[in-house]
Amino acid sequence: MESTFLNLVNYATLVATNASRFRKVAGENIQLFEFGLRRAQGPNGGLTASKYCYIGGFDGTSNVLAGKLFGIPVKGTQAHSFVCSFSSTEDFKAKKLMCKDGSKEVDLLSLSLNKRQWIMKEVASNY
Repeated sequence: MESTFLNLVNYATLVATNASRFRKVAGENIQLFEFGLRRAQGPNGGLTASKYCYIGGFDGTSNVLAGKLFGIPVKGTQAHSFVCSFSSTEDFKAKKLMCKDGSKEVDLLSLSLNKRQWIMKEVASNY
């Protein structure tokens, strides 16, 4: 009985306690997001780590499934697996995203290429 209880509680308290320590150091005005899915322990470690970080004071997660299951705000990057699911830019051209406010669709390929061009220009101007 003790081993079962400790197994259920130890990881949760470890992650939530660490998250609360980060929150305390960062203060309330800084947003903290959890991005640990790819390096999580065990098959459901990513889900539970996202949940416990949120309980500990983080503002969101990059884990879309955790966001859906636990009502955690989802923030961050697009998944690498999503990008790899396209074999060419031709496959990607027809993909559209809705603006956050739902007002219009945006061409994801054009948006990505324009952002890449902007980043390259910014990097070049710093050298």
